[in-house]
Amino acid sequence: MFKKILLTVLILSIACPAQVMQQLKKTVAFVYGQGHVKGPDGKSILIDGPLGTAFFVLYPDPRGGADYGFIYMVTAKHVLKDELEGKYLDKVRLRMNKKDGSGVAFAEIPVSDRQGTLLWLDDKDDPNAILQLDWVTRLKDKWII
Repeated sequence: MFKKILLTVLILSIACPAQVMQQLKKTVAFVYGQGHVKGPDGKSILIDGPLGTAFFVLYPDPRGGADYGFIYMVTAKHVLKDELEGKYLDKVRLRMNKKDGSGVAFAEIPVSDRQGTLLWLDDKDDPNAILQLDWVTRLKDKWII
């Protein structure tokens, strides 16, 4: 009996990830931006590149119809901060796959205001930051989400 259960678990662990991965590719984006890191000599260096990942959540709202809802992007707060300066970045770039499969596209997203205050939904007790994405509705024809 144990061997049958183990075999079932192994088959499911091999079969499900492919399906799950296809769905994940439609909900994950890469977050790019500029931040400071310490160089080998201990001096601050400004880098521009990938900072982390983000994922999308659709909260359905039947008041607007069958396919209506609110889209949120979620990422860890530390992805949105300059590591050495300890403050939120002004903006980040979001890299997503294009819906037509022709490559990727970038969108610039504001992170903080001029005083350095996070513009996203911010629960002080939660390590994640959440952004309601009104601009995604304008770009959804081009992007996968």
